[in-house]
Amino acid sequence: MIKIIKPYYNYILLLIGLLAAACQPETNPTDTSVVAIDPTQALFSKASTVFSDIEYIPLLDSAIGRVRDKVLHVNNHYFVQTARPACILIYDATGKMASQICQGGQGHGKYRGITDFVIDTKDSTVLILNRNIFKIFRYDFQGNFIADYQIAPVYAWRFEILDEEHFVLYCGSEITDRNTTRTVFFNHTTGELHEAYFPIKKHEARYMNFFTYNNFWRLPDGTLCAFYTLNDTIYAISRDECRPHRIIDFGKYAITDDFLARPHNDVMDFFSNLRKPGNDFAGRMISYHETDTYLSFIFEHRGRLPLLLYDKQARRYQLSARLLDDMGLPGLPLYDHADKGPKGVTSDNRLIFSLDAEYIRAHIDSVKQVSAPEAWAKLQQEYPQWRHLNETIDISSNPVLIVAKVKEL
Repeated sequence: MIKIIKPYYNYILLLIGLLAAACQPETNPTDTSVVAIDPTQALFSKASTVFSDIEYIPLLDSAIGRVRDKVLHVNNHYFVQTARPACILIYDATGKMASQICQGGQGHGKYRGITDFVIDTKDSTVLILNRNIFKIFRYDFQGNFIADYQIAPVYAWRFEILDEEHFVLYCGSEITDRNTTRTVFFNHTTGELHEAYFPIKKHEARYMNFFTYNNFWRLPDGTLCAFYTLNDTIYAISRDECRPHRIIDFGKYAITDDFLARPHNDVMDFFSNLRKPGNDFAGRMISYHETDTYLSFIFEHRGRLPLLLYDKQARRYQLSARLLDDMGLPGLPLYDHADKGPKGVTSDNRLIFSLDAEYIRAHIDSVKQVSAPEAWAKLQQEYPQWRHLNETIDISSNPVLIVAKVKEL
């Protein structure tokens, strides 16, 4: 039986430190720790202003349906989460399927859906979280079942590997009498749960985490970062420490403590109030990615969800309310909503997007319909990826990965 254990001494110190950090900004942040953003600067942008190269990779072989929120890149392979069926599919650099983990069902070694997944690079395994049955499953890259871990009574939403013995589970907005903290340490060798970070009041839990694509991100040096939607701080966490890593400063557009303290009936009421005329707030981070050279995230402002790309060295950024490709498929909207936002980062720091083949096919066909034969031939000659996609995909094809190299801003 799994026991929920009260934190021992270092956890108590950790909790106290985190609560203090969560309630107020860091008092003396270094220059580079603060990312100051003017959310009114969101533009309709061209891809060439932020990317130096874009590659389209159609996913080949078996039909897979839509790509979910996350794509991981390990050993020059893409690990793609799909919904129907619920699988982790592994593709090589050309989009050819190399292996798959499709163990949905009931019984030993079977999950009933994929809530989140991570890769343990130390033993080349995939870990799959199934929140509805309170389990984490471990498989090798060929899809063979290795082990499972019962994490009841925690209703986890996201998770990550904390160290060799622990996972860290993010519980999101679902605070129940079975779960009193936002984040929990799980020792998978003993089956013990340790209360950890982000305790919040029940009425706050209804809106403090809503519609996030990731709550953890591992930096290139191995540091594990965590965030939650309406907090302005990205935290670096370990088993013994939690410290502010980066602060997102929206200035006068930041959501105020006074607004957060008001009574809101539920999450819909909260966001309805947030978007009322006169409440010109920016916040609600949806996803976060960071490399050695840049960071990227999506947030909400004035009913839009701009994509930010921030050059860490130059300390310059570009906000794109809409991002149009002018490099590979001219005129194609690469980004105009969070669903089209980055789903991961390659090992060489390129952003990974995913678009449905039907969406790309419709753009290609619409351009063809209005182009003279000579112009159409010239377009395919000048843009080889246009020609490749035109010959490769139709409306029923698998999604297409887009891998983009971020340039210095």
